[in-house]
Amino acid sequence: MVVGPVTRRLVFAAVIAFTDVPSADGRVLVTPPGFICPARDYPLPVFGRDPEPNSMAWRIGSIEDASVVDHRLIVFGRFDTSALAKTFVDQLADGTHRLEIDADITEYEQSAAVTGMPVPSRRAIRWALRSVSVGDHPAWDLPVTQMEELTCL
Repeated sequence: MVVGPVTRRLVFAAVIAFTDVPSADGRVLVTPPGFICPARDYPLPVFGRDPEPNSMAWRIGSIEDASVVDHRLIVFGRFDTSALAKTFVDQLADGTHRLEIDADITEYEQSAAVTGMPVPSRRAIRWALRSVSVGDHPAWDLPVTQMEELTCL
């Protein structure tokens, strides 16, 4: 039996947005019944950015799939195993950062202020997932990213 090299892969599942629920700034990603998450061609990039304004962004992983389940937009993918990626993965692991959505929104619908919301909502009725980035200011109160290291033979 010939065994090839052992590789390690860090996979993740993360809620990156809530659909049909206003974000902190009043945006709503609309998902009608039977909705299938639109996206550019997979795999989509996962970026890590320096905290400085106008800083560089590095691709540190990829999204392989995305689904909407019970008004949660969930992405599934993997992180690179580089030292640079590890810096951002550690921020996710310690719970100080989340994966934040970046979407192409092609059509908005403005709606009146919702009770309890300080601003009227902007309903994104046509949108597509573009990428995610590691950040510390998500638009929704998101759960921690779930990660698991896999050993592949």
